[in-house]
Amino acid sequence: MYYQGLTKLYPISKTIRNELIPVGKTLEHIRMNNILEADIQRKSDYERVKKLMDDYHKQLINESLQDVHLSYVEEAADLYLNASKDKDIVDKFSKCQDKLRKEIVNLLKSHENFPKIGNKEIIKLLQSLSDTEKDYNALDSFSKFYTYFTSYNEVRKNLYSDEEKSSTAAYRLINENLPKFLDNIKAYSIAKSAGVRAKELTEEEQDCLFMTETFERTLTQDGIDNYNELIGKLNFAINLYNQQNNKLKGFRKVPKMKELYKQILSEREASFVDEFVDDEALLTNVESFSAHIKEFLESDSLSRFAEVLEESGGEMVYIKNDTSKTTFSNIVFGSWNVIDERLAEEYDSANSKKKKDEKYYDKRHKELKKNKSYSVEKIVSLSTETEDVIGKYIEKLQADIIAIKETREVFEKVVLKEHDKNKSLRKNTKAIEAIKSFLDTIKDFERDIKLISGSEHEMEKNLAVYAEQENILSSIRNVDSLYNMSRNYLTQKPFSTEKFKLNFNRATLLNGWDKNKETDNLGILLVKEGKYYLGIMNTKANKSFVNPPKPKTDNVYHKVNYKLLPGPNKMLPKVFFAKSNLEYYKPSEDLLAKYQAGTHKKGENFSLEDCHSLISFFKDSLEKHPDWSEFGFKFSDTKKYDDLSGFYREVEKQGYKITYTDIDVEYIDSLVEKDELYLFQIYNKDFSPYSKGNYNLHTLYLTMLFDERNLRNVVYKLNGEAEVFYRPASIGKDELIIHKSGEEIKNKNPKRAIDKPTSTFEYDIVKDRRYTKDKFMLHIPVTMNFGVDETRRFNEVVNDAIRGDDKVRVIGIDRGERNLLYVVVVDSDGTILEQISLNSIINNEYSIETDYHKLLDEKEGDRDRARKNWTTIENIKELKEGYLSQVVNVIAKLVLKYDAIICLEDLNFGFKRGRQKVEKQVYQKFEKMLIDKLNYLVIDKSRSQENPEEVGHVLNALQLTSKFTSFKELGKQTGIIYYVPAYLTSKIDPTTGFANLFYVKYESVEKSKDFFNRFDSICFNKVAGYFEFSFDYKNFTDRACGMRSKWKVCTNGERIIKYRNEEKNSSFDDKVIVLTEEFKKLFNEYGIAFNDCMDLTDAINAIDDASFFRKLTKLFQQTLQMRNSSADGSRDYIISPVENDNGEFFNSEKCDKSKPKDADANGAFNIARKGLWVLEQLYNSSSGEKLNLAMTNAEWLEYAQQHTI
Repeated sequence: MYYQGLTKLYPISKTIRNELIPVGKTLEHIRMNNILEADIQRKSDYERVKKLMDDYHKQLINESLQDVHLSYVEEAADLYLNASKDKDIVDKFSKCQDKLRKEIVNLLKSHENFPKIGNKEIIKLLQSLSDTEKDYNALDSFSKFYTYFTSYNEVRKNLYSDEEKSSTAAYRLINENLPKFLDNIKAYSIAKSAGVRAKELTEEEQDCLFMTETFERTLTQDGIDNYNELIGKLNFAINLYNQQNNKLKGFRKVPKMKELYKQILSEREASFVDEFVDDEALLTNVESFSAHIKEFLESDSLSRFAEVLEESGGEMVYIKNDTSKTTFSNIVFGSWNVIDERLAEEYDSANSKKKKDEKYYDKRHKELKKNKSYSVEKIVSLSTETEDVIGKYIEKLQADIIAIKETREVFEKVVLKEHDKNKSLRKNTKAIEAIKSFLDTIKDFERDIKLISGSEHEMEKNLAVYAEQENILSSIRNVDSLYNMSRNYLTQKPFSTEKFKLNFNRATLLNGWDKNKETDNLGILLVKEGKYYLGIMNTKANKSFVNPPKPKTDNVYHKVNYKLLPGPNKMLPKVFFAKSNLEYYKPSEDLLAKYQAGTHKKGENFSLEDCHSLISFFKDSLEKHPDWSEFGFKFSDTKKYDDLSGFYREVEKQGYKITYTDIDVEYIDSLVEKDELYLFQIYNKDFSPYSKGNYNLHTLYLTMLFDERNLRNVVYKLNGEAEVFYRPASIGKDELIIHKSGEEIKNKNPKRAIDKPTSTFEYDIVKDRRYTKDKFMLHIPVTMNFGVDETRRFNEVVNDAIRGDDKVRVIGIDRGERNLLYVVVVDSDGTILEQISLNSIINNEYSIETDYHKLLDEKEGDRDRARKNWTTIENIKELKEGYLSQVVNVIAKLVLKYDAIICLEDLNFGFKRGRQKVEKQVYQKFEKMLIDKLNYLVIDKSRSQENPEEVGHVLNALQLTSKFTSFKELGKQTGIIYYVPAYLTSKIDPTTGFANLFYVKYESVEKSKDFFNRFDSICFNKVAGYFEFSFDYKNFTDRACGMRSKWKVCTNGERIIKYRNEEKNSSFDDKVIVLTEEFKKLFNEYGIAFNDCMDLTDAINAIDDASFFRKLTKLFQQTLQMRNSSADGSRDYIISPVENDNGEFFNSEKCDKSKPKDADANGAFNIARKGLWVLEQLYNSSSGEKLNLAMTNAEWLEYAQQHTI
């Protein structure tokens, strides 16, 4: 097994989470001493202090940017205002923005109080500025608890970054507001020429608004507000001018000016509250928004926008080269890919003489992707005379407005008029649907109007169009926050998972476990009869365990004595060379001088002799140290060290020790009784007396921390920074949902429900019982593989292990259309060993099979209904995540069973769009869960743990993947998981390697004739009873880069055809056709004789009827249609139109277990076969050799044709 050596490759940190059960009078004393109230108040104070800090961040930004001069504004303005279509200008402007952001950040960081931002000094500063006693006291409560703001400070630190990130103050000013400001200068030249002036402004004042240096006065929020106010007055004058002159012949509207965005953090004051606390708050906000939308609907905003867009002809109006382009394509052309196809055709036409091989297509893809946006004018130029691009787009926006009007009327009726406000809004499904539909239609309109926003890198823009677009967006901007808050409120569970941290009146609670720090951190750990306990000393009794009484009985707790030498590379020099310790440790003057000179460090002046002298001194000093001498260090011979790092590693590994002191139960009980100790049992269901099965992983990790076999050679190390949390009950007695004993309960598991639709129990079952009681929880950080050096080049280590095993198999995993996930395992010859649909998961411990596919179908039901229901969407998401957590266990077992690697489709390469039930976001969670599972894989979870040191067991866990950092950094491999392109996996014949590389589409009679003339022959095979299309792919496309280009496609078998059924309201339906019969009907209809085995190409060419070629093209498309799926799910098969070497046409419905049994299985099988190609690359390379695991399309086609089954 290749994975036998893949253990202890790098350390990993995890947090063990368990419940805490108060023992004795602990809970009574917690309440009596107001422990909970103190931390509840601190949580409330946290929100208050956070707002004070936010206010000061705004103040600092404004003070720093008041009356400043920016060095590069003139240069940036000159580039922007005189922009040409030269791409170099865009790059130069971008570099200018980089300089300006850096200048802004330097100004911010030069503020006298900037060094206090993000550290404890900010508390005193804010206290000195506080206006109220409440603010002062709230700040004071964090003077010793400043670590509460660690996460907050990390987020706020981004404000002062000079990177091109939207969350920074500099980005808001330079990347968002500066282009707006400069656009206004461009637009003002038109307004000025037209003689438009705001009556409140003199001509000089108005002109001054549009001078470059004025931008420096818009860096503060006051400056932005003042600028926007004056812009508003000018816009009023522009509106009036446009209305008065609109009917004049040849009149062109003056574009309106854009308002600048508020400074970062300032926009929050004008926005909605962060969350709704009750029905009234939600209804008030949505009603107010509805009234605002009514005003918008009654305005002429859209008609003004449509008018200027039509006038522009799409010139200098841009669509970003991403999903905006495909969405726009679908709106105006009725297909997602038309724009891409026409851009590719234009590129091909311009490069007609170049060889169309795979390198050409790769280059074409990169060149077209390089463009950040395309103008609407460009898209219009690609359209035909009958295609009204701008008109279609405006029609869609008008349809969006009609939908908003309709859903708003329903909202007014169902929610504002009919909803009984005395009843819960969450229980009124009609009202929820009405709210969601109303907000959905506005979001749809917002999405569509934003399609022409471009990439924000364009410097020549149609000012009139973008001014009107900005006007519309400003009217609906609040929809996103309102939508999110409404959804969050209306989908809240009947219980709350919110918890808050407990400190027990000590800021450093559980910061560390060292025996010397127990009086500071208050925490101790106890073990008794296989149970584990946390003790927290009352601050007034924090010396209770300094010298505890010796035990008088056998009824004892084993108190954990924890000793740690933290960070020896820093701690040893700090302690042994401290001035106060020089007399005690007595380093020689020569040693001190050489230490100061740094000759012990790697570098030009490194001296191994000096390094060894220092190590010898450290060894002697460790024996003298009153605490550290207890570790009983056993070091290597000094001369064997090549540098200090090897010595430090030995110190670190041995500088961790756990021993025990026995303490009478009576003494512990007395401390609890006297309110000197809060005692909790660390608990999960594994510690229940009724629990007999395997441990869960968290229990295993916890028990190993104190297991002698671990402590002999430490793998699991207990870390500091543990936390105690409290989660109050959130379901009151009057809110309990109780299934009474004897009452029938519907069985939710579809598999079990077949035999047993309902169940009854002899006891009451309380729904969400765990949220009906107050809970204490403990989070303990743990390091696994303590003392292990991080393995560099982890993937190389894995690849070397695989090279040493010629029996490695491959697991291919694919998202299916009929199956949630499909798994196929193949051996090194490509023989299928196992093919499994993961629609159902079997729990062997309880012999329960759960059909998740059916559960999801029931949850989703009608997709339109699911779209209207927020709760359904949330439940589906939770169900999918629960499903995936079980899937990773199944896959991990397959890895071990088959000695296999795993192959997944490469999400970064391009995620397949389709009807898969596991979408990208959920699939990525699956990926991450799988990586996390395999980077520390424990096979044996038994309670006995008889051989924990065995490979794959708890003290020697397998590490089959590297640590997860981000999806971008995954590359083509993470350990035993390899990523392969999804290109042609399900729609390829596994017995011949044939795949459809045609681009078959009816465009005209002329083009159709040209297409069918390229075939070598088209004839009817009398013996076989089907038509044959013989061809060479080279006559059609250069994509046929495999070893074989000549094929004969036959019209054998049936195809399942989807169509719109008018008898079912034009909804999609399907029917089965017999291909050959359909061809016969068509040829007979047009008088083409086919029974004499003659080539039919000339006869086809003689016909000029467009209807004939439409039908013939459609039939040929259906001939090439390899995947066939019925709407009811009864059939889903792959059928090949090409005869294989056995004289058969591959049909998955007629295959045995050695071949893919359906279309989804074929996808997983071919992903696995791509994994075999990866293995070939490994086996044909040497250790350390750079591997290229990026499989090209040509390499796949060649491999598939050479390795048929």
